[in-house]
Amino acid sequence: MNDEPRWRGQQGMVGKAIVIWLALAGLIVVAGLDVVSIGRSTFRLSEVAIEAAGAGATVYRSEGRSETEACEAVAVSIAALDPTLKLGRNGCRVDSATGGVTVTLRTTADTIIAARFGPTADYAKVVVTETTGTSNV
Repeated sequence: MNDEPRWRGQQGMVGKAIVIWLALAGLIVVAGLDVVSIGRSTFRLSEVAIEAAGAGATVYRSEGRSETEACEAVAVSIAALDPTLKLGRNGCRVDSATGGVTVTLRTTADTIIAARFGPTADYAKVVVTETTGTSNV
C-alpha cells in the first residue's frame, strides 16, 4: 500500500480557490454599491434641478421676465433643497422666447472606489441638466 497523500501537490488549492472567490464577491459587492450611489446621486440631482428650474420659471414669468431674478431664484431654491450644491457660472440659462429655465448641476457621487480610482473617476462625476418652461394651464 502506498502511504503518500492522495492529493500530493495540490494541498491548499481549495483554500486558495475560496480566497479568490471571496475577493471576487467582495469586488462585485463594492462595484454594486458604487453603482447604486451614482444612481441615487443622479436621481437626487435631477430632482433638485427640476425644482429649481420650476422656481426660476415661475419668478421669470411673475417678475417682469427678468433673467437675473430668475437665476437668483434658482440659486435660492438649490440652497434650500441641498445646501451642499452650488449653482455654477453657466448653471442657469433662461430662454427669453419660451420662458424656459435650464439648470445644470454638477457633483461627485459618494462612492467607495469609483471616485478614487483613475479609470472610473469620470463615472462618479454626475452632471444633470433640466429645463422647465412656462405652463399654459
